Amino acid sequence: MPQKARYPKDLGIGDFISFIRELLLWLASQVGDPDYRAILVDGFQAKFDALEAKLVEYKQLIIHVPEINKLYTGAADALHEGLSMLKAIVPLFFDDPSVLGEFALAKKIPKDMDDLYISGQACFNHWADVSALPGYAVVEQDFANVLSKFDDFIAKRDEYEVKYLAMQAAQNDILELRAAVEEQERDIFKYYRAKHPKGGDEFWTETPWGTSAGGATAEVSNPTNQSVPVSI
Repeated sequence: MPQKARYPKDLGIGDFISFIRELLLWLASQVGDPDYRAILVDGFQAKFDALEAKLVEYKQLIIHVPEINKLYTGAADALHEGLSMLKAIVPLFFDDPSVLGEFALAKKIPKDMDDLYISGQACFNHWADVSALPGYAVVEQDFANVLSKFDDFIAKRDEYEVKYLAMQAAQNDILELRAAVEEQERDIFKYYRAKHPKGGDEFWTETPWGTSAGGATAEVSNPTNQSVPVSI
C-alpha cells in the first residue's frame, strides 16, 4: 500500500525534528550517491544541530520563566503590602496632610506591577531625600523594612525580564533555524526529485518523504510570523 505523503512544512516542531532525523539517517544510507557528501556537508547537519541546541535552551527557559514570574509576583504582593502599611502609619506621625503625596502614597496603591514599581520608586526617592532629617527617625525602621521589599521586587523584576527576553529571542531563533533547515531539506528533495522524476517510482516509498507520488507537492514555506509561540 502506498505511504501517505509527508509535508515538512505542516509538521509540528516535535514531528519535524523526528522527520529531519529520519532524513539524515536515510541520507547516510545513500553512500553510493556521488553528490551525497556535498549535500550533507553543505550545512544541513550543522543547521539541524543548531536547531536542536536552541530547542534545548528554549525548553529550559519555558520551565524556569514561569517559576521566576511566580517569585516576581510574590515580591510584588509583598511590596504592595508594605507600601499599604506605610500609607496607614505615616499620617500617625506627621501633622502635614501632604506628607502622603510627597511619598506617592496619597492614591490607592496600584496592583499593576509596572505602576507599583513607579510608586515604589517615587516613594523611596523621596525617602532618600528626607530620611536623614530628625523628624523622620520615628519611621526609619518601617521604611527600611519596606525598602528591602522594594529591592527584592526590583531584583525579581530584572531577573524575570532578562529570562523572558531570552525566551522570546530563543523562540525567534528557533523559527529562523527551522526555516534554514527547511530550505536545505527542500534543496535535497529537489535534487532527488530531479533524479527520480516519475511519481510512481518505487524509490519514493522508501524515502522519509514517504509517498508513492514522489513528493511532488512537498513544498516548504518559511515562517513569517516571528511572534507565534513555539509549541514543544
